[in-house]
Amino acid sequence: MTNYSLPKISENRASLFDHCALALDRSLRTGAHGLPLMGTGDWNDGMDMVGAGGKGESVWLGWFLHSAIAAFSNLAERRGNTEHAQEWRQHATDLKASLEREAWDGDWYPGPSSTTARRSGPFPTTNAASTPSLSPGR
Repeated sequence: MTNYSLPKISENRASLFDHCALALDRSLRTGAHGLPLMGTGDWNDGMDMVGAGGKGESVWLGWFLHSAIAAFSNLAERRGNTEHAQEWRQHATDLKASLEREAWDGDWYPGPSSTTARRSGPFPTTNAASTPSLSPGR
């Protein structure tokens, strides 16, 4: 028996923008530090259990989400969808504040924190300070 369901063709129809909006809206939940929740990966993902308890947060995912919702808020505005545009802009503003307040220690952005509040890292790299990704932790 597998934990995966078999895909099937949906009766629902939506534009590409609407599908993206659904995915972005689903990703807006944040954890205790105002950072996006990671969820879990597959068995072959080295970070698969970081979010297993529903509390794992990710700095990298935060910056990725910030970029995505900033871009999509502009697209939503051009499409006349001001409700999404405003919601996403506000979330981007709040998310950036959380990333800077909770994740930046003056030198590095840490890797994800798990359900047990354990941060990952450090990872030796020469460009981690300039790359908001899984970089050395505090």
